[in-house]
Amino acid sequence: MANEEAAVWGPLVSALVIALANLIAWAANENSWIFRNFLKPLRVRPLLFISNRASCVGKHARPTSYWAFDLLDPSHLVKSNCLSTPMLLVLHSLTFLYWVATVIVDVAIEYYRVGCNSPSCGRRHGAYGEWASYLTNWSISLLGIAGLVALANTARQLRRERRQQQQQQQQHSQIAGTAADTVVVVHDAGSSGASSSSSIAGAGAGGIDCRQVLKEKWDCLSCCHCIIMELATTAAFFVSFWFWVGIVSLARSAFSVNGGTMMAHVGNVVVALLQVVLTRLPMVSYHFQVVLWYATVYSLFLWVFGGATDIWRYGLDFQQARPAGVFIILPAVLFVMFLLWYFAALIREGIICAGRKAVDKHHEHKEQRHQQAEHRQQQHQQLQQQQAEQHGNSILHTAAPHSNQV
Repeated sequence: MANEEAAVWGPLVSALVIALANLIAWAANENSWIFRNFLKPLRVRPLLFISNRASCVGKHARPTSYWAFDLLDPSHLVKSNCLSTPMLLVLHSLTFLYWVATVIVDVAIEYYRVGCNSPSCGRRHGAYGEWASYLTNWSISLLGIAGLVALANTARQLRRERRQQQQQQQQHSQIAGTAADTVVVVHDAGSSGASSSSSIAGAGAGGIDCRQVLKEKWDCLSCCHCIIMELATTAAFFVSFWFWVGIVSLARSAFSVNGGTMMAHVGNVVVALLQVVLTRLPMVSYHFQVVLWYATVYSLFLWVFGGATDIWRYGLDFQQARPAGVFIILPAVLFVMFLLWYFAALIREGIICAGRKAVDKHHEHKEQRHQQAEHRQQQHQQLQQQQAEQHGNSILHTAAPHSNQV
């Protein structure tokens, strides 16, 4: 009886909940049409949190673009506090190669090890045992795509850095070639290096100019890098949580521990964690809407696939009571996964800030010791000069009586 009732309200409630979640995510963005026209006059506060803003943007600055890119620095995507740019290339390459290795292990070794025409494969996968119908494989493929996009963006940054180094070397060679005929006065040895690194901060003196510079720097590749990596890391976390907690622990479904299972439900979280911790990937609340779109697309695919083949992946037949309840809590679970990565990014930024303060303090102490050494050296030189003057005066005084006698 319960299943008969669920067959009526399950599809309707599941569709309404997912549609409502997308509507809420859209309405929570302060630059959406519904917020500007209905919620803003009611003085409703938008739900905005950002793990790492651009250095030239104030803490309470509000975005003027829908995805809040005018508050973010695109250079954070290709920078790391502990890895160089070539090492970031290695990290993104390994992310993409991890997806390739997972496909090889899962498809070529594990999935077709028994043979899809055997009764065992039929019991496990049904008549339609397509690899691409599982959310796990969607998410691991998305992580590989994100690694490939990040690889392209970081490779472009590496070319820029090498081009700048070549230009600096040419400038130094030109200055060295004319050094014999020209006197160069250097006022501040660190001013040239600081000016290039703080160009955005300098533009941010007026506030508006800073945002304009940031908007111009956010091209299509940088935007795709940011949003796809946020989506891929959240999806990887959700898939592993759903498998180990929902399927294995709560549903107590039978599963086999093999290479494909561990790579798709354990190793993927490790790769996602490395992407969040070792880079400066920003986590922005307004980008959670893309995560909901991803979940909505797979839910629609799952309903169409299940209705056409009568095979419901993960047992998520929304015509039954329990699977329908899963679709109801799905947006909330996804938001929790997104929040966990946001807090991980906050911890990362806190460590970076603490490390910078420690480095600055070390440089400050080093500068103070250098100034104290210079001061002591100047005092010693002045003391030697005074002693030399006193010695010269004493010689003049002793020589003066002899001159009078002559």
